Amino acid sequence: MRDEYDIIVIMTNGKYIEFKKRELHCHLCGALNLQPIKEICNKHGIEIPSGKELDDLLHIREPVGSMLEYFQPWSILKQLPRNKNCIEMMISSVLKDFKKDNIEYVELRYSPLTFIQAAGVDIDTALDWIAYSIQKHESYSGIRARLVLTMSRFNFDFDFAEKLLKSIVRSNMGGTIVGIDLVGDEGLPIPADASKLFRKAKEEYGLGLTVHAGETWNLENVRWAVDECGADRIGHGLAASSCEKMMDLLREKDVCVEVCLQSNYLTGNVKNLKKHPVIKFIEFGVPFVLCTDNPALQDFSLSDEYELFEKITGREDLLEHMISMQRKHSFE
Repeated sequence: MRDEYDIIVIMTNGKYIEFKKRELHCHLCGALNLQPIKEICNKHGIEIPSGKELDDLLHIREPVGSMLEYFQPWSILKQLPRNKNCIEMMISSVLKDFKKDNIEYVELRYSPLTFIQAAGVDIDTALDWIAYSIQKHESYSGIRARLVLTMSRFNFDFDFAEKLLKSIVRSNMGGTIVGIDLVGDEGLPIPADASKLFRKAKEEYGLGLTVHAGETWNLENVRWAVDECGADRIGHGLAASSCEKMMDLLREKDVCVEVCLQSNYLTGNVKNLKKHPVIKFIEFGVPFVLCTDNPALQDFSLSDEYELFEKITGREDLLEHMISMQRKHSFE
């Protein structure tokens, strides 16, 4: 496996840092560097597993054996938002790092349930604190930041999801919350009516809809996201490359795939980056944008993704127009 990757290991030359960029698929906790994590852990007594170094625990630099292994860092990360100050520290740190990479706009993904459980607050309070923190620190950073709230396939709670949508309408200061997302193990079943809820979020509440689908090569999940839920974007969408009809559908409906090259390799879902599905997406005219997924976790910036894309495809011309695609498919 290592030999397949060696030919495209990159040494960033700074070329793509100069490009203005938008980040449309990035999880807040996965973008958080070690310094604020250490500060929060020390202040709130968050225990590190015995025999583990925090740096090793929170970084994935080689392919793992499963999605479950890839998500091990969240045993720590999900404990971080203990209060309003913690969430402010997290958002401030992430936006500062994005500024260094010349990112002008970001849609941060975050689970309100994680905050509710860690801080012991209700839905309204959690959304108020998150929205306030984003508004406050985007002005300091000079980056336009918006929030995409995530719901998990694991223990999907329809009643909680309904309450969340109502709370978004009440709490959404200045349009900070722009979308919702479905994440988690794609093999887990969710209620049949879930697609109606996502349709409602889009059609009645005006929220953008993106769904993690096809990351683990389940084509049916991509079809469900597009046909049943009316998704505007698909997170990862690897399975779509295995079906010409699906790629035609994505092109015809202008459903954008959020491509995360390095993440797909590190999760083990793409074994050889020279054969990444993005090559098929280009061939069939499928709309896509480059994203990082979890840049700090992977030590891989959006500029790195651009450089990796050039090495895989040779299509520097597409990178020159990437900001146009990102603007077109943003939820703002």
